[in-house]
Amino acid sequence: MNPDRLRPLVALSLIQGLGSRRIRALIQSAGSAEAIFGMSTISIMGISGIGEQTALAIASFKDWAQVDRIIEEGERMGVYLMGLDDPAFPPLLSQIADPPALLWCRGEPTALSLPSAAVIGTRRPSEYGMMAAEMYTRQLCEAGLVIVSGLAYGIDGIAHDTAIKTAGITLAVLGSGIDRVYPGAHRPLAYRIIESGGCLISEFPPGTKPDAGNFPIRNRVVSGLSLGTLVVETRGEGGSMITARLAIDQNREVFAVPHRVGDAKGDGCNSLIQMGGAKLVRHVNDILMELGGSYYHEPSVAGQISLDLEPSKPKWQTQDLDPRAIRICQILEKGMIHVDELCNHIETPIHILLTELLQLEIKGLIRTLPGKSVEIVH
Repeated sequence: MNPDRLRPLVALSLIQGLGSRRIRALIQSAGSAEAIFGMSTISIMGISGIGEQTALAIASFKDWAQVDRIIEEGERMGVYLMGLDDPAFPPLLSQIADPPALLWCRGEPTALSLPSAAVIGTRRPSEYGMMAAEMYTRQLCEAGLVIVSGLAYGIDGIAHDTAIKTAGITLAVLGSGIDRVYPGAHRPLAYRIIESGGCLISEFPPGTKPDAGNFPIRNRVVSGLSLGTLVVETRGEGGSMITARLAIDQNREVFAVPHRVGDAKGDGCNSLIQMGGAKLVRHVNDILMELGGSYYHEPSVAGQISLDLEPSKPKWQTQDLDPRAIRICQILEKGMIHVDELCNHIETPIHILLTELLQLEIKGLIRTLPGKSVEIVH
């Protein structure tokens, strides 16, 4: 984008109290960002949503030297700055009701326009949540989707890290300036995101601190960049629930991993499923089929010829399973079985068995059939 056209956008982003909605309203009324700074205070006040204090701040803005310093510092850092009318501005994000007027991008900006899915969740995941985040992220990457998340501790960090390890691309949306990676402990992860072909993104000008109020604002960008949002694990309230509601408002797909009844860490996921706000996910194809046929791949056809000279091990034997899970798989190798009968075989309380079966199903080792029967996946 032309630097001369960026200067007024950056100036507007520095004015206290001006969010993306009001910046867009100003540009729409004035015809361009440049024209806004040629308007009188009275004329600016005539624009819907602009009060006297804000109009005065715009009309009296003189700190163009700071604007130039910010742009120069961004160039030094390798930051790509784009407005809504930039050809590189991500098409999906431009479709939401309140897209950012300006995006600061550090990394590969073309990655923002690739098909993507958001993977989000709690900062303090359980072992189950960590396992599900890693598995689904890896499978979404293998299907060709870019992974979007917020660089926070917990599920976000696992999603970014797994995408990189899977040779995928991942985007991190910041709740701070592009030069203020938060949390600080994730700076090495941020550099890996850039080096692997991904991108750090922020709508906040450089120098912006990671204030609590910024994160609900950035959450609409996480969902807005994505074809769908997967909520892996979350309590009934918090940032992940906000992002899920924003995705629903944006008419985007929302998915949730089911959790054990009574598990507070996953209560938000269960609530989203119960209310019909999210589709229950048992297998990655539950996501891929909703996002479009080009991502979904049918399982291998039974009887397909294999060139292996030796028979391969059953899938479950390649996993690090606990003794109870191994015993379950050994029984299922003999054929489909009803859950109640399986419970009698292994002499385990039903609630423990159901938890074990869910974990095996998330790993793709077994599948549940109609009538409460289960079978092994080969």
